[in-house]
Amino acid sequence: MPTQEHTPAKGLQVNWALTLMKINIQIRKARPEDNEEVTDFAFEIMRSMGIEPDPENIDYALATFGQERGIPLSEFVVVDGERLIGSIIDEIWKSIHQLNSTKSILA
Repeated sequence: MPTQEHTPAKGLQVNWALTLMKINIQIRKARPEDNEEVTDFAFEIMRSMGIEPDPENIDYALATFGQERGIPLSEFVVVDGERLIGSIIDEIWKSIHQLNSTKSILA
């Protein structure tokens, strides 16, 4: 295996372990079974910043992540293989999409 002295360019360090790993990152629509894992890590991050989650009010969309409800949201998770590594809640995109659909109907 090449060492740091055999890097392709002067000053460039190659992490050979990452080079040899198979990366399988995908974004998919959130499912109800994603809820517990997403809320666990999101609330942990919030608490680490001194913010206490409020799942009944302001954090309701996050607390009900992946579940069917009457809130216009697009929700996705980022997975590496089977391991969940991130989440996306996008209310604005869906609102813009609905607005554009309405404009198309009215035109």
